[in-house]
Amino acid sequence: MRLCTAVWRYMGFRQLLRCQLAVAGLFISNFAFILSASSLYRLGLVYLRDEQLARLATLLYCFNPASIFHSAIYTESLFALFAFAGLEACSLDRFFAAAPWFALATATRSNGLLLALHPFIHALQSACTNVSSRCYWRAVRSLAAGAMQCAVTAAPLVAFQWYGYSLFCRGEQWQESPRPWCSGPLPYIYGFIQSHYWHVGFLKYFEMKQAPNFALAGPVVAITIAGVLHYARFDVKSFATAALWCDDAAPGYQSCLQSEPTLLRKSHRAANTSRLHNDTSVDSSHVNLSRHRGRGSASRIENRLMASPVFEGDPSAGGKEDAGYCNHRIVSLVYQWGLMVFIGVFVMNVQVTTRFVSTCPPLYCIKMLK
Repeated sequence: MRLCTAVWRYMGFRQLLRCQLAVAGLFISNFAFILSASSLYRLGLVYLRDEQLARLATLLYCFNPASIFHSAIYTESLFALFAFAGLEACSLDRFFAAAPWFALATATRSNGLLLALHPFIHALQSACTNVSSRCYWRAVRSLAAGAMQCAVTAAPLVAFQWYGYSLFCRGEQWQESPRPWCSGPLPYIYGFIQSHYWHVGFLKYFEMKQAPNFALAGPVVAITIAGVLHYARFDVKSFATAALWCDDAAPGYQSCLQSEPTLLRKSHRAANTSRLHNDTSVDSSHVNLSRHRGRGSASRIENRLMASPVFEGDPSAGGKEDAGYCNHRIVSLVYQWGLMVFIGVFVMNVQVTTRFVSTCPPLYCIKMLK
């Protein structure tokens, strides 16, 4: 915000000096909200593989119940932009490119730490695939890469905690009366502030007087429970194992193969080489382009899907059963969704759950729950 005010001062907008920080904050929040919606749309194209559903999810995001926090001077829209940009990189199998975006999200809001779940699950999938193929060195490299990506994601939070520890728990001026959290086994200033001043902690909010706040969070909690259970019933084995193992009788078994790391995808395509040579056309049911009458926009969407690792121009990648909410590619997103609501209900001030999960993409796929 201070950077924006410096630019405006340089441009001669002296009349804005009294409210420059407020104007800068509104500009940043709303501009980031627009960019985050665009990023969510592109993310939906790759994960849902249906342009109409991706468009609907984006519209729901623009008019979500917590949208006031995305338009006001708050960190939610900026966090959403960084989180969606990182998830977009993950959807293209570029996890090292996603790590800096996740780090920026963590620097904006501490719950960005949960985004480390995506490189962690990807590293676990890749390592298991390589171990099953007796490529043990590749498995070690996958785990090391995942650890590095998770470390980059967590780095801003760790740096902030170290700054707080250095400021309040070190030096002669603080030795006489150190803060209570300084002597803990893991000094955590943010956790202490939340617990001591905001009454945050496991089951601390479960009081009769908080019943209205639980009712306030009721709709988004109900949607989450329905969404997670609906996804789990789609393929119980895949949901329980983070898509490491899938039920070959499940409707989206092909997308489970496509969600596996590159080595498994290559071996699967090698087994279908003859089919790839005989069929070079892509089934139009993979993505609904009926609303894009202009050749340019339709071509951009097709190029987007063809470039993604879950599509890769492979006509054997499946059909309609691979599109929509129930596909194995979004298992880590569903995990994050459920975990965020669990934390919101049992640990945090429950009334913020609606805002807390407003940056979780599966929330906007409720239209697919039939």
